[in-house]
Amino acid sequence: MIQSSLRGNGPRGAFLVSYGMGVVADQVFYVALSWYALAATDSDIATGAIVSLGALPRALLLLPGGMLADRLGHRVSSVISGLVRAAVLAVAAALCGASGPSVAALSAMAVAFGAIEALYLPGTQSIVADVAAPDELERTQGLFSAVQKAGTVLVPALAGWAVRVLEPRTLLWCVCLIALASSLTLAVGPRREEAVGGPVPQVSTRAALGGILRDPVIARCLALILVAEFAAAGITGTGYALLSAQKGWDAAQMGSVLSLYGAGAAVSALAVAAARPRRTSAWIGSSTAVCGVAFAVSGVSGLPAARFAALVAGLGGGVSSTLLLATYLSRIRDGLVATALSVMSLAAFGTTSLSYVLFGAVSSSTTPSVAFAVFGCALAASGLAFWKSTATLGRGTHR
Repeated sequence: MIQSSLRGNGPRGAFLVSYGMGVVADQVFYVALSWYALAATDSDIATGAIVSLGALPRALLLLPGGMLADRLGHRVSSVISGLVRAAVLAVAAALCGASGPSVAALSAMAVAFGAIEALYLPGTQSIVADVAAPDELERTQGLFSAVQKAGTVLVPALAGWAVRVLEPRTLLWCVCLIALASSLTLAVGPRREEAVGGPVPQVSTRAALGGILRDPVIARCLALILVAEFAAAGITGTGYALLSAQKGWDAAQMGSVLSLYGAGAAVSALAVAAARPRRTSAWIGSSTAVCGVAFAVSGVSGLPAARFAALVAGLGGGVSSTLLLATYLSRIRDGLVATALSVMSLAAFGTTSLSYVLFGAVSSSTTPSVAFAVFGCALAASGLAFWKSTATLGRGTHR
């Protein structure tokens, strides 16, 4: 069913191929960045500082980047930012020494990638709505999410192998070529005649935000997205490391738990693409609740049960996030898609950082298992609240 869907929609297939290559380039780049930074500085603190340098320009430019993507057109903005990304990698590869990039070069690359992503991310994510008719949005979002989640699960292992066997200059050239191929595939690929995007009348930031947030379904979707990002980031980013220390799991055992979570999310996103479930709010609410309960159970379980619970959490989270983003996209008015996605991403980035700190604080004052229960139950309750609050609003669409 999925293969026939791709064959029947050339623009969607070209976009997903392009996006998949972009995910590979990003994942390999960030693994290499952290590895080369550690080799250049021999300091955990300095490595973390270099990797995080891109966060500030990304946060500052994300909302303007989304508004610019809406004005330029989502495909155009994605192609331009992708080509700039490839150019940055080409310069870095050309200047790279035999021992790897210098600290200054690594810092410059991190800042440049953060700034580029402020235009690339909202533009690329918005193409999901451009290449899908309204009745195909859940399927297209499911395929997009599956590519994204599969990349985050599978590519880091490939990146680790590449860093180990390739010289730094060769690796950077390889990533550059993948990024270039991603941009060219999107640039020359087929497109829908009625594609959304392109030049739109300029509006103020306040007017754009007001147009987005006045819709009650969008507001509820955004609230659930923030809670879900907050809970999942705390549990996966900090929680499993603290839980592993409490239970005596080694790094490989912790990695197996996280891998099963990611694999479950990728599989369920594909299932959504194939099944296209109706009664969307019920599926979003119930799958979010399942994810939250599974997270809570994993915090009080031994390793085999924790692996299974993480898999169930991934299955629930994949369904929830795919349908939630599809619903969010379906309610956004034409000309504000990338701006709305920038709002969502900007809020999620801030929420993620706070989540790491708060999870650690709860765990420190109690135990990691208690923190899992608190975050998991909060996620489950938010899913049920969303289900109840949206049941009478209807899905609708503004597209």
